[in-house]
Amino acid sequence: RSRPVQMEMVHEIKNFELGPKKDSLIVKEDGVYFFIASGQIGSVENNATGNVDLWFVKNGIGIPDSTCRESLDNKNSAGLAISQFVTHLSAGDTIATHFATSRPLLGLVTIEPEGAPTIASFLFSIFKINSEREQP
Repeated sequence: RSRPVQMEMVHEIKNFELGPKKDSLIVKEDGVYFFIASGQIGSVENNATGNVDLWFVKNGIGIPDSTCRESLDNKNSAGLAISQFVTHLSAGDTIATHFATSRPLLGLVTIEPEGAPTIASFLFSIFKINSEREQP
């Protein structure tokens, strides 16, 4: 089952606004954008196994070839799924990240290691690389 990633905390934002449900960004300025997302993958139970897929969604439709998969096995109790993409976005477009799991106990997790800063469950960065679409 596909679920949108909720963005509970936004540190910096330019050329976008956070959607009303905090699960998408609304584009304010046309351009070609590079975006990268990483999800800290884990389970609420030890020794859970399975896959977590992470991908980008533009205007409510999954972007082909943007999916990455992280697999957990008995030796790996946490992992990192990273996806990146470059595409043209127009003012009013929405961009989001969704994820799906092969088992119910898997998902994005926040980790609080002792003596170190918190490891966020999800990071998402976007920056504009060009104002106009390149013509072939």
